[in-house]
Amino acid sequence: MPHHQPGSPVGTWRRGAGIASILGLVLATGCGGGEAPDSTTDTATTVNSCDPGETRHREDAGLVLETTLVPTVLAVSWERDEDDPALLRWRWEGGEGGLDSAAAVGTQVPVLGVPTDTALEIWLQGPDPDNPWCSEPVTATTGGSPPELPTLALTHTEAAASTGFTLLSVTTDEGSHVVALDAQGNVVWVVWAEFVPTRTGFLRDGSGVFSVQEGSVRVLEWSGELRYELRIPDAHTDALELPDGRFAMLAKKIQSFELSDGPADLLGDVVGIIDTEGDYEIVASSFDWVEPSPTANYRTADHDPDTEVLDWSHVNAISYRESTGGLLLSAGNLQAIAEIDADTGDLRWLLTGGTTMVADFETWSGTFDEQATDLVDAPHSAYELGGEVVVFNRRTTDGTGKPSTVDGLVIDPEARTFERAWSYQDPEGLSVYYMGEARPIADDLLQVIWSTAAQVDQVTTDGQSVWQLKTELGAIMGFGDHTGTLGLPR
Repeated sequence: MPHHQPGSPVGTWRRGAGIASILGLVLATGCGGGEAPDSTTDTATTVNSCDPGETRHREDAGLVLETTLVPTVLAVSWERDEDDPALLRWRWEGGEGGLDSAAAVGTQVPVLGVPTDTALEIWLQGPDPDNPWCSEPVTATTGGSPPELPTLALTHTEAAASTGFTLLSVTTDEGSHVVALDAQGNVVWVVWAEFVPTRTGFLRDGSGVFSVQEGSVRVLEWSGELRYELRIPDAHTDALELPDGRFAMLAKKIQSFELSDGPADLLGDVVGIIDTEGDYEIVASSFDWVEPSPTANYRTADHDPDTEVLDWSHVNAISYRESTGGLLLSAGNLQAIAEIDADTGDLRWLLTGGTTMVADFETWSGTFDEQATDLVDAPHSAYELGGEVVVFNRRTTDGTGKPSTVDGLVIDPEARTFERAWSYQDPEGLSVYYMGEARPIADDLLQVIWSTAAQVDQVTTDGQSVWQLKTELGAIMGFGDHTGTLGLPR
């Protein structure tokens, strides 16, 4: 049965006001001109120079600059008639951006992709090349990064790296932040997070970002304002936006079982689907996939200090498989990855590297052989890449085990076969014991977050790191995201 969470969603669109001193904005008006910079953000394909000697200026098309809660994001507004469209443009030394679609332009538009502490020029221009015009440009300077945010340093980048934007959460003793960076490693968007974000993601329609904090999905505008917050009881760790705008979330479930030494409460997991109004439905449970073993050596779950609950399936990540419309899951204690139907929750297949947590389960190879164990070992994410499933195998739970790996698996559910197509290990043998993720960002390119090692790589499927970002040791990164554009549909 569908459920509704009282008080959800929460938050309304409220634009920042009176915080210019906090953001460090410097406002001025001036005339356009000069040569266009060499690089371009993906928010626009062409930025005209708006040369006053060649282009007609319209005095009635002026911009009003507004502040937001995000230091690097300015917002602009202007009055315009629906029959008199305008395109928004901006540029700074080393980059430029804008909105190319006249239909998408209106009032209260965020200026995206500009690094911190950067002077820029913003203007409107007409969409008709046969009747060119531009507004009087406005200049401003973006604010700086919060002092609590540790330095994020790009160590190397190569031609094969993505030119898009990386989204991360970074947590230190000073607090947590959600950060977007450009291809040069510059911070272009940053907000403080009230709780430790375990997942951050770009919205599919390009209108903002979301994060998973303390079991709730928080959807933010680019201005930093909370659009709404979604909750499912006992939700945890991960969530994703589905193509129809709903979210799939992981949540905990406790179920009693008779073990060899008596009855016990085991902690499993469920998958819930929730819409933007807060109505949700639980569609799948790990207890329906396989049966817990009565003789396993269970650990006490980190759930409620006043009750003894034993940790069982430990599903820790979820992703959407575009080719099948299914949901890919990784389950640490089951040493397994699985796919379920996104609508019904039915289990399509489950592949385990071997576990003592299951009462009766036969792997596709017939035994828990060495090959299967090596392919799925303390997994913490699973994504589709072409015909493969890419798994981040932590291979440790305390940081003292084998180096963590990223493995591309070819899985054939009908033939009940599986094999590894390729594998990547950091040259320094990084061992991740919390979180960890490898998500495809192109046909042969992945974004790998070595969470507890405070490092992010872009890695090709032939084993080359072509982009690497590091921050101070002791920082922890959650699940992240990547997009080629800011502010446009994915």
